[in-house]
Amino acid sequence: MEHLNISFENGTLSVVGQDLKVIPPELGTKYGSKTTNLTLSHNLITTVENMEKFTKLKSLILDNNCLTHSQNFVPLASLETLWVNNNKIDSLDLFLNEVVAKFPNLTYISMLKNPCCPNYFVGKDSASYQRYRYYVVSRLPSLRFLDSSPVTEEEKLEGKKLNANIARPTPEQYKRKAPEAAVEEERALPSEDNLGNHKTSFGVTRYIYYGRQSEGNRFIVDDAL
Repeated sequence: MEHLNISFENGTLSVVGQDLKVIPPELGTKYGSKTTNLTLSHNLITTVENMEKFTKLKSLILDNNCLTHSQNFVPLASLETLWVNNNKIDSLDLFLNEVVAKFPNLTYISMLKNPCCPNYFVGKDSASYQRYRYYVVSRLPSLRFLDSSPVTEEEKLEGKKLNANIARPTPEQYKRKAPEAAVEEERALPSEDNLGNHKTSFGVTRYIYYGRQSEGNRFIVDDAL
């Protein structure tokens, strides 16, 4: 661990841009009990491991890594803020299953620039992004901020409605394979004559960025669909 550029001050531990593929267990041994804010941005981390000794953690910043939806987080009741911007998380539902189970008091999560977050950065419009927000709020009702924008009362209401009407698969059901197609591929797909008749529009976007090392404070404002 001697070769790492480590910054620790007033409970904030930062190991940024060190090409880490895993979180060194020595970090927890030396700093875990004293750390309330941990920043591991701009590394190569795929799974979050060796976090058992960070028992007082309130903020975990993992922007610009290689995280996927497949995680096994350590339970952290103290965690309030989680930033995982610009990673490779593609299944929102599976990722949130783990977040909900392990971080019960989370009030701020940011997932911009992941495949699972349908916003301008991945070529989606603001309507898709708003549906995503409703869904995330439905899973995390204590959330106050999502991606750098406060959760509104409307989003809380829509989240409650959505949560009441969703029947989610069990972990076993996720593993099931889809049955064979009921119709032949040639009949299921539209003919080429019908392609190209649908319009897709994207709104104008702007974002605000605060902070030196995180993507977390970017927010899309779109009023011109």
